[in-house]
Amino acid sequence: DFQLAPNDVPLRLTRQRTPFTNDVIFTYHSPIVVEKIEPSSGPSSGLEQIVVTATNLRDSEFLSCQQCTGPNCTELIVEYLGPTNVSCITVPHDAGFVDILVSNNGQQFVASPQQYEFLACPPGMFAPYFNMTCEFCGIGTFSDRVGQTACTPCD
Repeated sequence: DFQLAPNDVPLRLTRQRTPFTNDVIFTYHSPIVVEKIEPSSGPSSGLEQIVVTATNLRDSEFLSCQQCTGPNCTELIVEYLGPTNVSCITVPHDAGFVDILVSNNGQQFVASPQQYEFLACPPGMFAPYFNMTCEFCGIGTFSDRVGQTACTPCD
């Protein structure tokens, strides 16, 4: 006989009370509970790191992070930072709000209680018309408002 770990449950499948499997061990993992994301906003150009703070995160090959607008979700690069934190890298998105979801198994996702807001380019950056990529203002120019499409020359 062997000892079961605290989250292990012996499982035997039967059909009309006739076993058709030997005992297998099913390991139960507590569900993820997302507490917060930081930061809660970033540029629409994406490529920003979001740190998700949650309980019951596991370092597994199926650890996943997504950004979703309604039913449309995009898989993000994810890195396990520890049992209470993962890092997710945003992808470019139009200005607005998205849900950030995490999963230990790549199938059952849990949403953050707060949404992530993609902002038009922040002060100090600009995005040329029809371009979602924010660029830093060049030397001798500035951008003092969110969402500028060009930088202003310094006086």
